Amino acid sequence: MIDQIAMHPSVDSTQLIFHAQTIKQTLREKSEDSRSLSSLSRETKNVAQQLLQAAKNLKREGVRVIVCESLDNAELDVNKVVKMLKESSDSLGKIANKFDKHARGYDYQIQVNDHTMNTFQSVFSLRTRVATCERQANARLVKQRDSLQRALPKIEDHEMTVVGMKGIIGLSVDSMPLLDATRRVLNNM
Repeated sequence: MIDQIAMHPSVDSTQLIFHAQTIKQTLREKSEDSRSLSSLSRETKNVAQQLLQAAKNLKREGVRVIVCESLDNAELDVNKVVKMLKESSDSLGKIANKFDKHARGYDYQIQVNDHTMNTFQSVFSLRTRVATCERQANARLVKQRDSLQRALPKIEDHEMTVVGMKGIIGLSVDSMPLLDATRRVLNNM
């Protein structure tokens, strides 16, 4: 969150200008964070699609169950594996789109703040313009934080599906970079 210092009487004009620049930089960083999360979502989705294609190929070849040696020869129904991977792939695509939307929102907020700071110079004091930018930027940050918190269980579920299927198929299993990155972004808000 951005400190709301603009309306404090002890803050002078130089500090207000510096604070306005800090707000802009914070919004830029959050936009970059959102784009990074979107990229990770798409990478995880691509892995899910590759696994889905492999499972569909097995199904076409007549395989009905996948025997998982790493789980004491547990048998997984190919149809259920296909369904889970399809669901995860679709959901990860929607999550990536949501992250892209957040990035565009931050970019738009930067434009709005620039407009507020430059257009209303003769109408509002510097203090009022910076305070407006603070409120609007914080509203954007709260909106993204809430959205990320709602998406976190879905991200965890779908990324675990993909990572788990990679392990079952016998591919090397990475950690869960999307989940970890999302948590990091949330912690830095």
